[in-house]
Amino acid sequence: MEKMFVFILLMFHCCYALPIATHDGTGENPNIEYLKQFGWYSGGTDDIDDDVELSLKIEEFQEFAGLKVTGKFDEPTISKMQAPRCGIPDEISGNEAHSTRRRRNAFQGSAWEKRNLKYYIGNRTTDLKPSEIQDGIEYAVKLWSDNSGLTFTQVDDAAVSDVRFDFVNKIHGDQKEFDGPGKVLAHAFFPNEERRGQVHFDEAETWLGPKQYHDPSGTKYNIMVLAAHEIGHVLGLEHTSNETKSIMKPWPVKYYKNFELPSDDITSIQTLYRNSQNEMRLDLCNTSKIKFDAVLQGPQERTYFFSGIYYWEIVSSGIKQGYPKLLFELFPDVEEAKEMTGMDAIVFSSNTKKIYVFKDNQFWRFNSNFEMDKDYPKLIIETGLPDNVDSAFEQDGHIYIIKKKKVYIFDEEQQKTFKHTSTKLQHTFPGVPKGTNGALTWRNDHTYFFKKDKFYKFDKILGKVAEEYPRPIKRGWICL
Repeated sequence: MEKMFVFILLMFHCCYALPIATHDGTGENPNIEYLKQFGWYSGGTDDIDDDVELSLKIEEFQEFAGLKVTGKFDEPTISKMQAPRCGIPDEISGNEAHSTRRRRNAFQGSAWEKRNLKYYIGNRTTDLKPSEIQDGIEYAVKLWSDNSGLTFTQVDDAAVSDVRFDFVNKIHGDQKEFDGPGKVLAHAFFPNEERRGQVHFDEAETWLGPKQYHDPSGTKYNIMVLAAHEIGHVLGLEHTSNETKSIMKPWPVKYYKNFELPSDDITSIQTLYRNSQNEMRLDLCNTSKIKFDAVLQGPQERTYFFSGIYYWEIVSSGIKQGYPKLLFELFPDVEEAKEMTGMDAIVFSSNTKKIYVFKDNQFWRFNSNFEMDKDYPKLIIETGLPDNVDSAFEQDGHIYIIKKKKVYIFDEEQQKTFKHTSTKLQHTFPGVPKGTNGALTWRNDHTYFFKKDKFYKFDKILGKVAEEYPRPIKRGWICL
């Protein structure tokens, strides 16, 4: 009987105990307080139901943060919670629940009625010269204006501004007190909030100029990168999950030379502010800069170029009349079309008449009418391919997938890569650069690779990139 009693106690403990971090001496668990502060959890831990709910909320946060999902406050989770970040909650109160898969393009639920915004720079930090602050914010503003139908004009009068930038200390009048060095770096207000347009940077942080890299110790922050993130909130964008390529992740992204707005953010801002002006701005022959996400030689040998929420059909004379069109017009499933905007790669199989789309860690399969097959999307890891592939195309009945310097062959029947087919890009396709945005095999049986605004012709007979390449995509495909 005694052994049975002990067994029951052990069973009760194993089934219902929830690992919780130690308290900080104030009676509050700092990890639970973090989940509450950033919108993940609002309950208590007085009864077993709350404990179960807490474990689920920890799992949701872990998935969002790109961590191993354990439902416990383990070391990687606590470390992530202690990392410097934006002060805006990840889960906005009152919004429909998000799954991690839907957190690439997250909208807070409001947007500006106007398309021409005025901004003002108020209190400045002593860490930087006035010119560095000016250049950093100007660069950040331009990232968004270059990729949307919005314009930003700097003004000297705060009273007429829509957006205002200030460096402030702990208590600064908005009930969102800063916490000193580290932790919360900045916050902003959405278009439907009373203080809309306001961006606050914590003056207690150490700030770097717009062209300086983040300090390796993680205690200094690039003003341009943080400003660009907060402007996203000002325009109506929420946080996206940590596994995206978005600047809207809660934790600061790294600065790099000639920094560009990530494709996920271009998709988000164009979706939120799409209008006729925005479509006019995407007239490729009159636009100085365009970067395609992917290209497709599709059903009935129709050729498509994709960028964000838009796509173009290309014919022998260049862009077909009536384009660009919205991606939703090509793929009947609107929600999946939204998920696929900013895709990594797309390819059509002449063998099975199936279309495959790859983005981040997922892939979709469609029939030749662009209707999604059952049980998709699926995780790319299940195929043996790496996530975030660069491009895909079909040649001689095989589907090739490229990621950086490697080439893979995809087995459609098994939905996996063929064993031992991973080869080096330069061995298989000499002269083709790494980091291609798209690829297709044309009707002349040669394969064309696209990178930024250039394209390369891989001559099948010569077995290498043809001479006089790369060439501008505009002159070769778009504006004929």
